[in-house]
Amino acid sequence: MKKVLFICLIPFGLFLVWLGIVAAIFLFSRPQATHGDTIDRAGNPNRAIIIIDLYNFMTCGNSGIVNFLVDQKRADLVIETSNEAIDYLRKAGGSTVFIYNAFEKWTPKSIVIPEIPVKGSFNAQIDARLHKITGDPEFNKPSQDAFSNPDLQKYLGRCKIGTLFLTGTMAGGCVYMTAWGAINRGYTVYIIDEALYFSDPTKKEELFLKYENIGAKVIKVKDLPSILKDGTFMRPPCF
Repeated sequence: MKKVLFICLIPFGLFLVWLGIVAAIFLFSRPQATHGDTIDRAGNPNRAIIIIDLYNFMTCGNSGIVNFLVDQKRADLVIETSNEAIDYLRKAGGSTVFIYNAFEKWTPKSIVIPEIPVKGSFNAQIDARLHKITGDPEFNKPSQDAFSNPDLQKYLGRCKIGTLFLTGTMAGGCVYMTAWGAINRGYTVYIIDEALYFSDPTKKEELFLKYENIGAKVIKVKDLPSILKDGTFMRPPCF
């Protein structure tokens, strides 16, 4: 009887070990907003929309982990509204940048959490429903703040971009940390209300206060035409 009980407890023990490893991975990788060179706003008059983490892992409903965290109907609305914002920016001469988060194979996270997106996989691809065109850059971020990938700021610098419009998932995680990283560098940052995914919609107003406290401006999609008609675009070639 004791032997049978011991055998039955083995899977439970292994599950607890797995759960402990997952908790440790996330506990010891607590997010921080990054810092970098401060930009010259006057010399960077161009604008870009940054689409954060609207990739298959988060939006296609094929992950048990994400299905638990993400309401797919609300995620679909975020994609729809992000497309509306992309179209506004593109017509006004702005750039579109896509951010995702993928890992190398055989890292602790990819081993312990098999569903996590790895580089080159379907889950790591930008959602095909987004209005992405040839030439739109993609940047993989190693942490919640997209500026943790230095290539993002290099690209924005080459394109003389000083104003950013942010959309995507999660509003209180990667979008917020990217906004903070951008503010730390002197960018003007707008957060598009309807194009954000909130893990807890009841805390939306509380989160908006956090955005405003770091210096970001929360706007509606309908505000974009009036904001975008102000100012001059240099539109240099970007690569």
